[in-house]
Amino acid sequence: MAQYFIYFQGKQVGPMEKEALLNYGLNRDSYVWEVGTPSWVTASSVQELADILPPAPPFPNGQSNNYNNPNLPVDPEMSSKKLTAALLAIILGSLGIHYFYLGKGVAGIITIVLSMCTCGIWGILMFVQGIIMLTMTDQQFANKYVNTNSTLPLF
Repeated sequence: MAQYFIYFQGKQVGPMEKEALLNYGLNRDSYVWEVGTPSWVTASSVQELADILPPAPPFPNGQSNNYNNPNLPVDPEMSSKKLTAALLAIILGSLGIHYFYLGKGVAGIITIVLSMCTCGIWGILMFVQGIIMLTMTDQQFANKYVNTNSTLPLF
């Protein structure tokens, strides 16, 4: 039988069998280590623990969060949003238009100021960011630029 350790209240606890992990508040985000594996991982990434993990709680008000779960489909409009934002970053990057388009007004203003302060060099970074946006999957784009609390999401 596999032996596991769990990171609980700032300490490594174990070894123990998988069922005993529940005594230490095992949830999807708990860090566990199986003897013989190279590193600590979250419990949700260990297939052998799937049958004992408590189910994820429902989202409030029946909403769903498709963007943080790679197994769920992404909004069909995300492809066009990604393409538009990427082209705006490539063509008008130094003006921060792509950030305004994505609803990140503060990032747009910061981009304008940085473009002026760096004599346009910041615009080159925005050009590169546009190219990177084009190479991302819709899921990655949504996580990085749409569903983030980051004030200035870069690369």
